[in-house]
Amino acid sequence: MQETDMNNTFVREILYKNYKITAENVARASKYVELTGDDEQDFFIIQALENVRLLALKGVKSDNLKHIIPESYLTDLVMTINVRSLRNFLQLRLSKSAHKSIRALANEMLTSIPVEHLFLYKDLLEENKND
Repeated sequence: MQETDMNNTFVREILYKNYKITAENVARASKYVELTGDDEQDFFIIQALENVRLLALKGVKSDNLKHIIPESYLTDLVMTINVRSLRNFLQLRLSKSAHKSIRALANEMLTSIPVEHLFLYKDLLEENKND
């Protein structure tokens, strides 16, 4: 048996049979995480979030829970940033190689710059006007 066969068997035969994702799990999870639309990836995202939920119900402190929250966890953010750091962030995160969700955030940040400051980002606006 090849390693990939073993991994696929492990995922499908062991995990899927022992852990059922319900419509309630999906509805609850979609409030807190970004689901991908890929059943296998979403299974693991929901499973991770359910594990966090169960540990929270057991009384595990939030300081400990934050270490196991899935990467796809939705968050609200308020930040301050200087021009140099924002330019650096935008140059890196507007790249086609950046993850689609971080690229969308970077685009939103770029388009949210007040008009009186746009001259500082003119080159980035030009490079990304077709995206």
